[in-house]
Amino acid sequence: MKTDLFTIKPVEGASDGSLQYSAELNPDSVIYRAHFPQEPITPGVCLLQMVSACAEDALGRVAVLDSARNVKFLAVVSPREVTSLTVRLEISGDDGEGCSVKASLTAGETVYAKMSLRYVYA
Repeated sequence: MKTDLFTIKPVEGASDGSLQYSAELNPDSVIYRAHFPQEPITPGVCLLQMVSACAEDALGRVAVLDSARNVKFLAVVSPREVTSLTVRLEISGDDGEGCSVKASLTAGETVYAKMSLRYVYA
């Protein structure tokens, strides 16, 4: 999936059974010109959208965010310092109507966000 802000690609070989994606950030995105021109940072809602795009790709179907039980933004994602994030997903509790997703966004040793989300299928 590609947007003006990011492009995601699945990554093979997660050793712990989770699903992994590479999210490449576009530092020239219009979002960074508005959020904040002198010191651009990736808005938290955009990180949430990144996780949602990865979850939909992993599920192979349209999924709508139903609830966010826990969302922690732990570090600022600046496109000047970070151009690629690893998005790790753990999908569970698929009841045919939706599922739960635990996600983390990292680069190197830095954890930028952790989320526990519930999606319903559209």
